[in-house]
Amino acid sequence: MAILFTSFGIWRVTSGSTTMAPALSRTSLYTTSPLTSLPWVRLLDLIVHSLYSHKEVFLRELVSNASDALDKLRFLSVTEPALFGDGGDLEIRIKPDPDNGTITITDTGIGMTKEELIDCLGQFGVGFYSAFLVAEKVVVSTKSPKSDKQYVWESVADSSSYVIREETDPENFLRRGTQITLYLREDDKYKFLESTRIKNLVKNYSQFVGFPIYTWQEKSRTIEVEEEEPSKEEEEEKEGEPKKTKKTTKTEKYWDWELANETKPLWMRNSKEVSKEEYNEFYKKAFNEFLDPLAHTHFTTEGEVEFRSCDNPSSH
Repeated sequence: MAILFTSFGIWRVTSGSTTMAPALSRTSLYTTSPLTSLPWVRLLDLIVHSLYSHKEVFLRELVSNASDALDKLRFLSVTEPALFGDGGDLEIRIKPDPDNGTITITDTGIGMTKEELIDCLGQFGVGFYSAFLVAEKVVVSTKSPKSDKQYVWESVADSSSYVIREETDPENFLRRGTQITLYLREDDKYKFLESTRIKNLVKNYSQFVGFPIYTWQEKSRTIEVEEEEPSKEEEEEKEGEPKKTKKTTKTEKYWDWELANETKPLWMRNSKEVSKEEYNEFYKKAFNEFLDPLAHTHFTTEGEVEFRSCDNPSSH
């Protein structure tokens, strides 16, 4: 089995087979999972207590899902350009909201129709359920370019029920894609509502995602203001005379989006610029491996579609 990193995403190629399948589909919100036969509550319990040792991985999994959705839109748009519509650039945005105790991950990917959302119930990949590691309630709002309506899926932790409804509030409308809002548990709010922590988690787990990831960050800037000059005691102010002012500067705080994954994906770089150590580090970080890959092959093909690939066969 080998792993291919391509401009269309990360793929798994099985030895002796010419069929390629998305390597990350097992964690995708948009594909079926082999665990679909397990009851809802049992699946959640399995994830919380067995699969993940660190709660923070929920962000990695949800960003991976968002990247899959963007990859799927880009792939389908090759034959259906109209799918892009006016949905904007392919990107991911993450916004913590301390006032409401929520964190929201939004992508401009393929989204889901009502039928697709219903079909996916109980079939969301394992990665999606990691949201319940930190959330007491999860709300998924999704808009497919194949539908003129937007739908919302909602469920709470430790529950076997869910709700699907049509979104009717114009303030919540998406042009395209999926928005996942996590209502954090009380003891997890202080851990994951700090904007710098979110940015660092993205850099640690998702820096090689092939789409821009923006996080909501507090910033500062220097602005010029005019202040009144204090009157000298010995001078009498004349009635009606304008007060003297002077220009000065002060630091102003504000919030804005900041690009968190500024590193260009390794497989999109020129192979001559990538060292062996970088290939090894990327392979181990992307697939949680301790050993270096057996070898690596990095190449580019050009034609009607440009194709970039990095093949890293496992050493075991």
